[in-house]
Amino acid sequence: MAGVEHDCRATAAGLYRLRSALPSALLAATAALAVAGIVTSLARSYAPGQHGNQYGGFWASAFAGVIAVQAAAVARAPRLVTARRARLVAWLAYAAWMATLGVVALVGMAIATPVQAGWMALWFAPLAILASQALAHEEARRAAAQAAPLVLVSAGSGGDGGAHPQTAAKGGRSCCGRPRSAAACCARFAGCVGWSSIFFLAVFGFLLALQAAWSAADQVAVLSKPPGLLLRVPIDGSNVLPRIHIMCVGPASPNASTFVFEAGAGSPGLAYAPLADALAAGGRRACIYDRLGYGWSDTAVNPTTLRRTPLALAALLDAAGEAGPVVLAGHSAGGDGALQFAALFPGRVSGLALMDAYTGAAITLATGFDYSGPAVLATLDAYRAAVPFALPRFGTGTAADKSRTDPKNGAALAALYGSNKEWHAQWVDLKAMQQRPNLGDDLIALSGRPAFWPSASEGAPGGVPTAGWPWFGALPVLLMPATRTLEPPPGQPPLPCVAAALGADALCQAQVRSGPGNFYAKLYLAYAATLSSNTTLAPVEGGHGFPWERPAETAAALLAKFAGV
Repeated sequence: MAGVEHDCRATAAGLYRLRSALPSALLAATAALAVAGIVTSLARSYAPGQHGNQYGGFWASAFAGVIAVQAAAVARAPRLVTARRARLVAWLAYAAWMATLGVVALVGMAIATPVQAGWMALWFAPLAILASQALAHEEARRAAAQAAPLVLVSAGSGGDGGAHPQTAAKGGRSCCGRPRSAAACCARFAGCVGWSSIFFLAVFGFLLALQAAWSAADQVAVLSKPPGLLLRVPIDGSNVLPRIHIMCVGPASPNASTFVFEAGAGSPGLAYAPLADALAAGGRRACIYDRLGYGWSDTAVNPTTLRRTPLALAALLDAAGEAGPVVLAGHSAGGDGALQFAALFPGRVSGLALMDAYTGAAITLATGFDYSGPAVLATLDAYRAAVPFALPRFGTGTAADKSRTDPKNGAALAALYGSNKEWHAQWVDLKAMQQRPNLGDDLIALSGRPAFWPSASEGAPGGVPTAGWPWFGALPVLLMPATRTLEPPPGQPPLPCVAAALGADALCQAQVRSGPGNFYAKLYLAYAATLSSNTTLAPVEGGHGFPWERPAETAAALLAKFAGV
């Protein structure tokens, strides 16, 4: 029996040692993997054609290492969490907050950049260890307090918590009491907030500074090498002559119009380079340009109105020797700009294409959010404040994201979207939308007809509505809404037919016009009925980014519609 009892005790002791060693082993493994993640991200970032760190895995790995260090500090130093009840609450709240943030980030990365999502999973083991060790220390403190009631006061000698048991009679200074020297001040401050917290803040600050330096290097590396021409053109009918960037590819022909792309809100012209290259491969000339403030063009000047865009484009095409007439293709918010240009300069447009382009009223009706309201400007202000640390680039797409759809220009696009100049230009554009006359007023004045959905509060009109844009006669017009955009979100009336069939299904069109909701489909049916007698409605399979996600298919549709134009 004695031998069996000895074996049981030995086994129990072994299991206890294993359980005690497991947290340390997990933390050591997490730290090693975090270093591997940092090195891997940096190695990928500095691959040819990439600029600086543009991978979420870098930040996920770095914070995994920081959390592992914090968990180790908590595990080894009971005084970190037992000096005050507030410390325990703070550590548990911190663990819960970071775990929640980790889950949200993990889900987001798994959707956007699944290759990087694995590094985010490194957070959870050290966070669990941190919380469990903090609770274990608190239980031990309570047990000790019941056995021999003591008062925890500051040791006054630094350390990670700076507390040790003394009798109540000795009293002692508060942890953050007034020190007598600079060294004592630093030690007492460390005792108050904990060395591991200082380490966390130091690493976070260092990484932000490093990211800011990388972001600045991106701007120098990319913006110093424009791929096209920088031409000085007048804006707003003034003597101000900023430089605007334009790049044209493909053969010029007197018998075929050049395609010109009006980019969506916040997008540089380079985003449409794959589509321009596909058109050039089909034997047509295509030009992309950067509106003032975007891409390689000079910084946007405020204040302005949205009429600046078509006036500047007309002057730019003259300066570049591309006077036209041109086939003008507008994507997203660029659709309204294309309509405005065609209304102002009908003789310079031989064809018009609207690629998933929508009016502000249609967007507000469909989403319930006013994208021209003050809330958007406040959001842009926050982004502009974060731009020096390159944080917005993780929301607009890293080099890895951009390279998947455009391997040639992915790194440059990530740098352009991460530029403060780009976000300032968006702010100027949206500010102009809130001023009068805005683009909608301009189109109404040019057309002489009432607006289509003058305001979102009026709801969708019945039948075929009149429209706040001109009638272009027999001008070839190609309407290319994205099928995913036409399909209403859950909770709204469904589209009566498959989105791809909207252009050919007369019954579906009638049901859309007379039924509730489906504001995007209603808008495109209004375009088809009121823009031109030579209009083709051809929904494109995919989402809003099909011009760069599916450039070959998009170019084929454009070439088919505008053959001989």
